[in-house]
Amino acid sequence: MLWGGLALSVDAMHRSATQERAALAQASAQGHAGSLGLQLAMVDRTLLALREQGRAGIRLPAHAALQQGLGPVGPMLLEVLVADAAGTVVASSLASRADGSLADHTGFRASAREPADRLHVGAAEAEPATGRLAWHLVRPVLGPGGSFRGAVVAVVDPLLHGDLAGARDALAGDEVVVVIGQEDGMVRARLAAGRVSWGQSVARWPMWDRLRLLPSGRFEMPGVDGVRRLFGFQQVQGVPLTVGVGRPVQPWWQLGRKLRAGVALALALTLLSVWKTHQLVRRDRERSRSYRRLQDARMRQAEVSRMKSGFLASVAHELRTPLNAVLGFSELVRDTAPDADTRRYGDFLLRNGQHLHALVNTLLDLARIDAGRMEVGRERVDIGLLVRTLVDVHRLGADAKGLAMELALDLPEGMGLEAHTDRAKLTRVLDHVLQNAVKFTERGSVRIAGALEGDTLRLQVVDTGPGIPPGRLSRVFDHFSSDGAREHEGSGLGLALSRQLLQLLGGSIEVRSPPGQGTEVSLCLPQVRQVGPA
Repeated sequence: MLWGGLALSVDAMHRSATQERAALAQASAQGHAGSLGLQLAMVDRTLLALREQGRAGIRLPAHAALQQGLGPVGPMLLEVLVADAAGTVVASSLASRADGSLADHTGFRASAREPADRLHVGAAEAEPATGRLAWHLVRPVLGPGGSFRGAVVAVVDPLLHGDLAGARDALAGDEVVVVIGQEDGMVRARLAAGRVSWGQSVARWPMWDRLRLLPSGRFEMPGVDGVRRLFGFQQVQGVPLTVGVGRPVQPWWQLGRKLRAGVALALALTLLSVWKTHQLVRRDRERSRSYRRLQDARMRQAEVSRMKSGFLASVAHELRTPLNAVLGFSELVRDTAPDADTRRYGDFLLRNGQHLHALVNTLLDLARIDAGRMEVGRERVDIGLLVRTLVDVHRLGADAKGLAMELALDLPEGMGLEAHTDRAKLTRVLDHVLQNAVKFTERGSVRIAGALEGDTLRLQVVDTGPGIPPGRLSRVFDHFSSDGAREHEGSGLGLALSRQLLQLLGGSIEVRSPPGQGTEVSLCLPQVRQVGPA
């Protein structure tokens, strides 16, 4: 891990150094492109002025005057030529040359082929007299309708003045500056340490499309000499040229002082880690033993929980048969006993048997849900009718305690609510929530409000009872959450079953109970729509 971390650190340092070198290369390319663009823009302005003078019948000025008019850029101007549409030279700024043809020059051919009023840069070539680098900058002479009438051509040597000349002498090692034509992919100038070359083609480079289409960027690839470099490039504004600056990729073992310091630190830490290994292994073994004990305890707990659920389901099944007999005979005693005391005892036995029967059914439902065997039926249910029926059922208990019971469904007049759901399960949930509201409210009211939000019905049952203590509110949906703190406290299974039934129906239930301000139960039921008439 230690040496792996060192390797990652070295890799990070190497990538950082590489990105820094690439950023420097791109910044250098931007500087060279800006300087070259300014120089060529000054020459282009001279060509535009000479073209206008030619149209007015003014002959070319002397070459010395043209160089002087260009100021600091003047030394790079070698000659100015005027050619007709066939490429025949009809005028030159040099008295020694007034003939010849430009028909074979790439810049002139591009200008004739695409007679747009823009500057064309021909392929680099050697000056006949000196063998030095020469570029032909071509401005077309256009007639009416954009027809090609000829061109004004400036022959320049970009190395006689300006930024490129300084770059050629300043470059060291394998650093290069290259100027590439965007139209043909030909190298107009390649500058290395004291060396100048041109004429190579980069049109088959993997990165040629990026150089041709993007105004700037950076990439890594081998150069024309096979040396792998980080290149930054920048298009020259107003001229179809791209300047690229390449810096050789620095291998990771040349990081120098930082690498040596990292290796020394890694060696020292390695010796320290050898001394610590025994302690770490011993602690790891202790943790492994503790983890295994914890896993065993969890498995035993899960097995106990499974056995508990199975036991409850088995007991509930066993209780249902004798309970049915108890309920039947207690109802018979209540209805047929000759004296009032016996009938009252029968009614008391029946009510408690019914409560026990409901508890058994709840246990069975919870066991089915835990086992994933609870089936959900779907039918069209009139929600408004169902809610009103349940409210009327529990209104009897509310009236007996002097409670006001209010139902408010927020619906347009004459409209009802219909849901595609399981009627029995929804009835059971609503019945339990209303029963709790009436049971735990001693004075005040129970209010049932409902509103349709999209295709979801939100029902709120709000009572004015004592509320639920904050310590128990977070546990109301847990199985057997009852602690007997309140009078008539139930088994603690009703809300747990209600939430699980609602989840099976795709809904949800929430309980809010500010201390001393009653309880609000919110039920959300999906797939509800308005129908009419109610």
